[in-house]
This record gives sequence, C-alpha cells and structure tokens, in this order.
Amino acid sequence: MAQRGFSLIETLVVLLIVGIVSSAGLSVLVLDRDQGIQREARQLALRLAELQSYVRESGRSVAWNADQQGYRFSLIPDATDGASPTPGWLRDQARFAQLFPQRSWTLDSVRVRLEPAGPWVFVNEWLSAPRQLELDDGHEVLHLRSDPTGRFDVQS
Repeated sequence: MAQRGFSLIETLVVLLIVGIVSSAGLSVLVLDRDQGIQREARQLALRLAELQSYVRESGRSVAWNADQQGYRFSLIPDATDGASPTPGWLRDQARFAQLFPQRSWTLDSVRVRLEPAGPWVFVNEWLSAPRQLELDDGHEVLHLRSDPTGRFDVQS
C-alpha cells in the first residue's frame, strides 16, 4: 500500500509561495494607507488654494473649519448684504455651495489640529498670517503650512 501525502520539498515550496504572496499583499496595503493621508493632504492644499483664489476674485470672505469628520466652507455675509438676504447674496451662496461643498475625509480616522485654532477666515488680502494644519491618521503625521501669500505646502 503506497503512502499518500506531500514531500518535504513540496511543502516548503507551498510555504514559500504563500509567504511571498502574503508579503506582497501587506506591502500594497501599507502603500495605500500612506498614499491615502498624502493624497488627502494634497487635495486639501489644492482646495485651500482654490478657496484663496475665489476670495481674491470675488471679494467675499469665507470661513473654513475642519474636524475629525471632514471640513466645511462658509460664505460670510458682508455689511452690504444687510440683515435680510438679497437675491444676489442667495445666488452667490448657492454658487459658492456648488464650488465648495462640505467634504468628509476619505480615511477612516483623521485627527486634525489647526493653528490658529478655530475657523480660519479667508479675506481679500494678498498677505496673510501663516497658518498650519496637522493631519494625523495614526500612522503618519503631515503638516500643511501656508506662507504669507496664502500658498499651502504639504510637509512630513
């Protein structure tokens, strides 16, 4: 009666293949996670640059705030808008909401720290105080820093 089973070499070859496939899959997951926070930071830097351009072109002031769920943009009425909203203000507000919708983070958990704290107000000035945003996904911490012209750069 012949014995049935795998030889030692066959078993080692199978374990080697399983090890290679497992390590390749793990490295892809790690790369995706790292690219996720980097991608999130780059997209936010672009959105803030777009916001700064909008503010300079329109002359409107905008508040921006972020928390663990995401970030939001709010058009700030100026003195000429008066107590009751005018059709022009409502039209500007509707257009603004389409250009700058509320955004949720694409990652499962992101910790956010703003300097200065609280909502940032973007006004129609060419020079502004430096701002810094820290994004932390629990594995990597990235900083978005602005220069006096309002340009944001992503730094590790």
